[in-house]
Amino acid sequence: MPSKGTFQLSEEQLALQAARKALKEKKALGSSGQTTPTSVENSILQRQWLLRRQISSETRQIDDRLSVMTWNMLAQSLVRRELFPGSDALKFAQRGPMLSCEILTYDTDVLCLQEVDRLDVLLPAIQHRYSHVYAAGRKKQHGCMVLFKTELFDLHSSQTIYYDEEDVRQGEIEDESKVDLWRRGTSRITKNIALIVALKRKGSDDGVVVATTHLFWHPAYVYERAKQVGILLRSVSSFRKQNNLEKWPCFIAGDLNLTPDDVAYSLIVGESITPQQQHIYDYSRVVHVTIDPTIPKMPTYQIHLEQNDDEEGGGAGGEEEENDPDRVIVNSRACIPSDGLLDLEELKDLYRESGMTPMRSLYDEFLRTLEDEGVETMKTRLKALEGRKGGDEPAYTSYTRFWKSTLDYIFLLPPGDRTAEVESILRPHKTEDLGTGIPKKGVCGSDHISLGVRVAFQT
Repeated sequence: MPSKGTFQLSEEQLALQAARKALKEKKALGSSGQTTPTSVENSILQRQWLLRRQISSETRQIDDRLSVMTWNMLAQSLVRRELFPGSDALKFAQRGPMLSCEILTYDTDVLCLQEVDRLDVLLPAIQHRYSHVYAAGRKKQHGCMVLFKTELFDLHSSQTIYYDEEDVRQGEIEDESKVDLWRRGTSRITKNIALIVALKRKGSDDGVVVATTHLFWHPAYVYERAKQVGILLRSVSSFRKQNNLEKWPCFIAGDLNLTPDDVAYSLIVGESITPQQQHIYDYSRVVHVTIDPTIPKMPTYQIHLEQNDDEEGGGAGGEEEENDPDRVIVNSRACIPSDGLLDLEELKDLYRESGMTPMRSLYDEFLRTLEDEGVETMKTRLKALEGRKGGDEPAYTSYTRFWKSTLDYIFLLPPGDRTAEVESILRPHKTEDLGTGIPKKGVCGSDHISLGVRVAFQT
């Protein structure tokens, strides 16, 4: 851990420090024969860091600073022309340099990445600065990855969580043939994972725990995502205890594929549950044919459209039904007690017993204090979020021709003996800059925008 400071740098001093560091690194890269992307094809639309206007009036000693980014990079294996009409950046030859440019431009200490593939191209472009830990679901072509600055951290430990294989119940039921499914309480097979990584600061006993995840994509599967979040919280808590890391700050960041009005979001941040949220949750407690093969299947042409819908985009926008396919659960039946699906009170217990809630959503918290900065937030789109946590999340973190939503978050559980203050966040893109949607040359190489925070830890 760096030596403890005796004073807090001003915003101007922080900006000057960052500029000097960037210049020094640019010179170092030039002398080693490496260059940063500068061509139009490689470039992105750079965003500014929004600075906190009011620093805590209490005089505290800053122990540490840490910057964290999360980004769904859009796996090349999921790119389909019909999903991104009008995009001029779908081939990996176009997107690849933009992806590495985004990572290197914002220069965060730690990155949580989802939908990562083509590591053979990506890693050589960033390995001069970052080390990595990568994991993927069973038979998945893309996965989650944590990057960390090699000069700052050593890998302490890591763990991959396979949601489909985790129990949420203990005990027995009369039908022994169904006890395993009952304990897991799963509505469908998703192949989704979480990756938990502990990073130890070089020359110090201090460090940070980061967890990233990519939850199931289908909007109608509210139950399955909420259960996955509960498993994630429980797993992170267990990981910290087993490795004696409970004094380290903990970040959970990723693409949760849920909006701020979702029941899982409310449970993470300690917000009350509305009757509408409970209704939607109860409606989604169904069992899919991947769990119960006896369920009557749809006609052949519909099965073909559904067969790959464990991948984002596998079924999106493809089913020509009278109802919106993203809001309808097909190939499923209502749950029965022997399926083991959690009711809402049992779900609350799963979250509560993890000891990880409430967590702080750093964008929601920060943007609440910057309402006059012109940053569009969720409450401008969804009036039901006014006065509730989640209302100040960015209006969009995913922006395409067919879907525009807020799905990505950075949550923090500070260590008990220190406070954590967000000094700045990476400004979300303005909607006018995104045009009809991303990926877009000169703007962003993914269909999601990256989020970034800079946090100061104080005693």
